[in-house]
Amino acid sequence: MQIRISKISPAELLSWLTRIKVGIRNKNRGKKTRTLLRQDYGRIKKLRMGKEINKIMEKKLSVKTIEKQLQDFIDKRKLGGVISVAKVKDWIFNDYGDTAMDSVNRYNKKFLESFVNSFDDDNFDQILELSTNCWNYFSHKSLSGKSPKQVAEKEAKLNNKTDGERNKAMPDVVVGNVKMSWEENQRMLKEMERAQKPFKGQIDKEFLPSYKKFIMEKIDLSEEAKEKYVMVAEKFFDRALWLGFVNYQTIRADFAKYEFPKWWQSHVLFVNYDENQVWLSLRHLISFIKEKYGLEIDSVKD
Repeated sequence: MQIRISKISPAELLSWLTRIKVGIRNKNRGKKTRTLLRQDYGRIKKLRMGKEINKIMEKKLSVKTIEKQLQDFIDKRKLGGVISVAKVKDWIFNDYGDTAMDSVNRYNKKFLESFVNSFDDDNFDQILELSTNCWNYFSHKSLSGKSPKQVAEKEAKLNNKTDGERNKAMPDVVVGNVKMSWEENQRMLKEMERAQKPFKGQIDKEFLPSYKKFIMEKIDLSEEAKEKYVMVAEKFFDRALWLGFVNYQTIRADFAKYEFPKWWQSHVLFVNYDENQVWLSLRHLISFIKEKYGLEIDSVKD
């Protein structure tokens, strides 16, 4: 059996969705809510996959219960003309994207934007939880008609086996059209994380702090523009690390100028930058790093 890396694990889908939702930078949210979200994000980052699966398993919900919760939520806010239970189930069943993370983001963006005028500090977390429950309990075509909850039950059993039994039971993985075993893939990911450690340290300790200071001191930018410039820089480096770049100089020009701005459109909620606006903002970061650190992304031209 072989599966695409993009459809590997419902635990990963849950993790990615949670990281997306708590990473929302909506300045209309209250300070308390945003602080709780940041704390939750830090906590979730420390959880192991087994614990994520256990969290899915611990919930005692049914599809009918979630359908009723969703319908009640829609009716209470008089959003019947905007969203429906059938529409949400269709989004989830026919999820699409280049990767699992892409699929989750596309769904999450549609779901949350349907309720964008209903957000307040009291129900924001409730909407996020409802979105997550729908994703985890409704059927996915990409999971052969099963839900992440159902597949998580199977994976939870694997966690009780020895490493050898687990690796033998896990399917082969295809990465970049190259087939490899689950064990080989895990070794590759650990090696990539080790190789990226210096770059990540440079981002966290040098690039982002100095760039943020530089942007915040600019008198010709509004506070909103400053926040968005910094956000673009943070998302750019997050994405670069996720794709496996091991230092700044290895980042491809096409990724910076075309792929990242295109990715932004389906992955970043409530910041409606078009591709050109994302690129124009990113140019400030690229110019800053060139001037301060003498580093360049090969072939990037303004």
